[in-house]
Amino acid sequence: MKNPSSIVTAAVVATLALASGQAAAQDTANNQSAGQDLLQIEQVIVTARKRAEQVQDVPISITALSGQDLQERDVTTLDQLDRFTPGLTFQSGARTGGGGSTATVFIRGIGQIDYNPLSDQGVGVYVDGVFLGRATGQVMDVVDLARVEVLRGPQGTLFGKNTIGGAINIVSALPTGETGGYVELRAGSYDQFDQKLGLQLAVTDNLTTKLSLSNRRRDGYAKSLITGDEFGDVDSQSARWVTHWSSPENNRSFVLIADGTRQRQAGQFNRLIGTVGSAPGTIPTIYNNVIAGPPYGPFDSSWVTTGDFQNNAAQSDLNFNDLDVFGVSGTLEWELTPDVSITSITAFRTLEAAVGLDTDSAPQRIQEIEGYTDQKQWSQELRLAGASFEDALQWMVGAYYFTEEIDELSRNRIAPEVPVINTDQWMNPETKTWALFTQLTYDFTDKFSVTAGLRYSEETKDLDAFSIRVPTNTPLIPAGTQRHAEWDSWTPKLSFEYHASDSALLYVSYAEGFKSGGFNYQVINGIQDLQPYDPETATTYEAGFKTEWFDSRLRVNGDVFYSQYDDLQFRATFSGGAGACPPSAGFCSLVYNAAEVVVSGAELEITARPARGFDIFAGLAYIDNEFERVDDRLRPTFSERSQLPKTPEWAANLGLQYEMPISFGSVVLRADYAYKSSMFTDFENSPSIEQDAFGLLSLRAALRSADERWEFAVSGQNVTDETYITSGFSSGFVGISVASYGLPATWTASVRYRFGE
Repeated sequence: MKNPSSIVTAAVVATLALASGQAAAQDTANNQSAGQDLLQIEQVIVTARKRAEQVQDVPISITALSGQDLQERDVTTLDQLDRFTPGLTFQSGARTGGGGSTATVFIRGIGQIDYNPLSDQGVGVYVDGVFLGRATGQVMDVVDLARVEVLRGPQGTLFGKNTIGGAINIVSALPTGETGGYVELRAGSYDQFDQKLGLQLAVTDNLTTKLSLSNRRRDGYAKSLITGDEFGDVDSQSARWVTHWSSPENNRSFVLIADGTRQRQAGQFNRLIGTVGSAPGTIPTIYNNVIAGPPYGPFDSSWVTTGDFQNNAAQSDLNFNDLDVFGVSGTLEWELTPDVSITSITAFRTLEAAVGLDTDSAPQRIQEIEGYTDQKQWSQELRLAGASFEDALQWMVGAYYFTEEIDELSRNRIAPEVPVINTDQWMNPETKTWALFTQLTYDFTDKFSVTAGLRYSEETKDLDAFSIRVPTNTPLIPAGTQRHAEWDSWTPKLSFEYHASDSALLYVSYAEGFKSGGFNYQVINGIQDLQPYDPETATTYEAGFKTEWFDSRLRVNGDVFYSQYDDLQFRATFSGGAGACPPSAGFCSLVYNAAEVVVSGAELEITARPARGFDIFAGLAYIDNEFERVDDRLRPTFSERSQLPKTPEWAANLGLQYEMPISFGSVVLRADYAYKSSMFTDFENSPSIEQDAFGLLSLRAALRSADERWEFAVSGQNVTDETYITSGFSSGFVGISVASYGLPATWTASVRYRFGE
């Protein structure tokens, strides 16, 4: 079979050559349709409440970016979203591996750092209405999207599961009914060379189809001084096929979407930034007393590199990050009567991932990780929606079912040459979730409405587990070990909405969220480590406003919120006799329901068009978090002075865009700056991997033809070459502090051509 990247490249080049030979049959596009004022800010249609609405009419704190917005901001992967979204931290990689395709997502301080198969994410990520069960694979390529919606706060009524912190709703672009497409070529720093191809076809008046292909390649931006291996490269191929059938005479439509991603990349880059502790019983002490010798000698701080993008990893066979994802969904919409419709979303997804990581990033074998995951999920959602009482009541009732099966093998090696703690562990969890939900909005007057919603969720987790100590093959978890747990939850929502005018919406809301419990993953001492932990819950009170001024030339949206975040799930490592770790154990790594946290803050978003062609975008978020109840077993790791990770107190973004007409088209200039104040990168608040305040500056200049068929662009990301930590790990027992860093300064040049009708 040919390499997928070569197929995509050949298709793009061939199509570009064909398209370039076509005559521009279309007259200059008239960008100013009848009655439209180009000084007005465009409205974005969203489906945050499972129905199409203008974003300004939705009483939810939401940031919505259209496909055009994503292109103008030069967003190529989802982890760039937090540069334009107040309250969101979206980063690639996890603290002890997971690879560059694994997402770490936090909204308003609620998220998840661990990516193992027994824990769930605190922020739900949805693609075309389908919940993604695993964090791995969520750092997706942005290809032909209609929009991305980021909903802040618990979305426990209408969204599938585990949306305790918020939801990211990704919507594919449907075919427009025209025949044509586009091609795009991009080249840049680190030998980057990307190709994208989009083709759409009107098969009949009622049937349209669309195919989008993407091939992204880039060399690594970091390397090992020992082996010369590179890290942080990109080798990713993605495809999405969308078919839309509609039958107006029967009031029905059906959308079939299939997507796939294949990645063959180097492992996550870690840099040793310090050694932690030298007490008896710690791994460095054991290693140095028993193993240290030629050619590398003892493990100590001499292996800390001076370059931020260099390490001394020597295990080349642990430098891999492979991913294969496939999904298919079918969405049927049927208008039963003029006032009642039914929606069905049926989906199946599968994921295979393999990750290898030399965690300590030094030539000595201190800690190594391999993980192999095979995941399958199936979901079904049914919604019945309608309007009653002369459209005064908008109502919806629905049912949801989700099942997930995972087979995972993890190989954990800590000083494998001693050995101290080395395990091969098989975890086979199966999750089943079902839910019933309803949401009603009643307009008491033309200005005042009340929305009430309720969801009942029931989740069952069954686990088959087996673990052995290596190399003795001594069972830690005997074969056939099983665990079972069930949880249920009622999550209500209530909001009051007041339209002070046609351009001003005020609202207050109350919402609850639920994230299911699980089982401890890191089994070190035996079956007693395989203990359950309880769900997390969040209750949020919010007041907000959405306003437009000066004939829709200025948009100002804001909110304040207060959240009670209970039973925070936290994995802590203790020596024997501390926490819940028995005195007979050397150490334990266990998940606790550690604390109750109060999170409060405010968010503000401003969009302005002071002159034709000139746009200003600004966002600001303030988040304060205070730990209240702390499990005494976790002191001093946790205390009332602790802070949530990935949660800067202040975050801000500013974007400026100016489109200047010229004789044969237009020039579009854009600059974006995103700032985050200092934040911890782990729950332990380790000072060594705390990220100082930093800002990222992006620039873009584009030349567009008058008919908007051609676009030539030059863009730069992180042009000031800021060095910033995206994930980190610090352990006194393992004796290391390591950090992963975001991409340094990069520059690209691209050409895009749109052809067809």
